Amino acid sequence: MQKGLLYSFIVTVLLHTAVTGQTSTPRISVPDINGMAISLVKPAFPETAVAAQADGSAVSLFVAVDENGNVISAKCSLNCHPMLKDAAELAASTSKFKPLIKDGQAVKYDGILLYSFVVDRIDWFRFGTSLESVRQFDNITAGPAAQILSTKFAQEKTQLLSLDGKGVDLETRWKVIREVEGLLKEKLTGGDLWRFEIGMALRRVTFWTMAGERTDRAQLQTAIDNLPKFIAGAPEGVSERTIEALTAVSKYRVPAELPERELRQAISNMTRSIRIE
Repeated sequence: MQKGLLYSFIVTVLLHTAVTGQTSTPRISVPDINGMAISLVKPAFPETAVAAQADGSAVSLFVAVDENGNVISAKCSLNCHPMLKDAAELAASTSKFKPLIKDGQAVKYDGILLYSFVVDRIDWFRFGTSLESVRQFDNITAGPAAQILSTKFAQEKTQLLSLDGKGVDLETRWKVIREVEGLLKEKLTGGDLWRFEIGMALRRVTFWTMAGERTDRAQLQTAIDNLPKFIAGAPEGVSERTIEALTAVSKYRVPAELPERELRQAISNMTRSIRIE
């Protein structure tokens, strides 16, 4: 079943205005601009970034592309470690993207481009949410998730990148994702395994705030009811505030009659501030 992304028009306009300073009619926003890349230049991140504790960091850039697929602008938008900012913006600005055709005509577009700086440290929570996103949203590329893995997990990284090739059907896609998940669960232990699993579990809840279809309330409630076992297994070092936030989500009962928009907002309000390091 195709599951599209639902992006907020208001967020797009605000990001566009903040980056460009313009209030004119916004460009078309695409949910997976990584997947539009013909040549995605890899940032030359400085070696000193590891010493600056940037290892494992994500870099999110707001990228605008013209009718020919050339980058108009690339600016750090959401997450941007200061040590990685310049290299990421330079790499994005020199990348090349596919032209976007709308009603038979090439148009300008924009979106959030993701880079990851990984040497040894892997953000397993972020990888868990990313892997589950690739499973749930079958119209997004696996490249950003693969970027989060270090060379130590070259096999899993290669498997994920294979999903972005031409002619990969849904059955193969889901099979590879299951294989990667299984391999990692065999290799990971302790806090790393917990962060990976809670990331996937939480994404199964927050997926419904972004899905381009009506919420399956039974599936949402099942995803919520699955959280307590992970909360109970939280390793030492997870903050009390994080446990309290996860517990609040786990106790939520999905109302049968609550309007769709209000339900999504309720889930978003409960989960948006959850941070697991």
